[in-house]
Amino acid sequence: SQVFARLTSMVERAARAAGREVDLHTFGGDTELDKAMVDELASPLVHLLANAVDHGIEPPDERQASGKPRRGRLVLSAFQKGPSVVIDVIDDGRGVALDLVRRAAETRGLLAAGQPFTARQACELIFAPGFSTAARVSQVSGRGVGLDVVRRSIRRIKGGIETRSVEGKGTTFTVTVPITLALVQALIVLSGQRRFAIPVASIRENLRLDQKRMRRVGAGEVYDHPHGPLPLVRLSALVSGSVSTAGAGERYAVVAGAPGRCVGLVIDAFLGQQDIMIKPVGRRLRDLPGLAGATDLGDATAVLVLDPEALVSGGASGRAVA
Repeated sequence: SQVFARLTSMVERAARAAGREVDLHTFGGDTELDKAMVDELASPLVHLLANAVDHGIEPPDERQASGKPRRGRLVLSAFQKGPSVVIDVIDDGRGVALDLVRRAAETRGLLAAGQPFTARQACELIFAPGFSTAARVSQVSGRGVGLDVVRRSIRRIKGGIETRSVEGKGTTFTVTVPITLALVQALIVLSGQRRFAIPVASIRENLRLDQKRMRRVGAGEVYDHPHGPLPLVRLSALVSGSVSTAGAGERYAVVAGAPGRCVGLVIDAFLGQQDIMIKPVGRRLRDLPGLAGATDLGDATAVLVLDPEALVSGGASGRAVA
């Protein structure tokens, strides 16, 4: 509630500066987070709200002409979900404009001309470094700080962000973060001779793989999951030095990723769950994709803590965790 109060006054100032009429509604002010997490979340939330006011919600006359109320609606809500807190930033503005995103992506070489393009891809592209569809930089948002910075800030505190948008109707940013930065429940897995820790909050499902359901599709592998084909990525291929030694038929998968973009990280074994404290790593490893930090499991051996979604993204671009 203390954070929401500060954000409410910020939205009022941003709306006046942008010439918008906005009503902010807040829910879940009694949701609890530790102070360190609250401090880290303040800046990303400020930017998401400013972005919604400046780029999402239309000017009053434009809204009225399209049949909407002159005053835009902005919702900020929070609730606890297991060991995490989910925060939604929702606006009833213009949504992510598919054509504008396509043109900006083609101009920057992120998308080939004529390539099929979906709303889901557009919602992912807006997080690309330096990406913007704005023709000008306003006083409210855009000051050289894009949504890529927001995503990096949230990932730094072991969280994630997802986007849903309907053009002409509005956009929802969903931020999920652990309640505390101190202790995180993690699944300990084995790949080759190396152990890794994966935060339980980022895992959707654990599977024992049936060889009969695994098949090759082009250069990749797919598992015929009851809910649909599941792309497989071998942890041994993403993390150098973790070459698998398990025999055929002894494979498992950790399923992670956003809805519609889930993948199964193939590992050799599950070793159990443990509450861990994630510690920062040295400068050489800090910027590697998929690495959330390191931890000590109590035997004086450093174990890498993985961020599955970022790990898969980094592996797809040809980079691997050292």
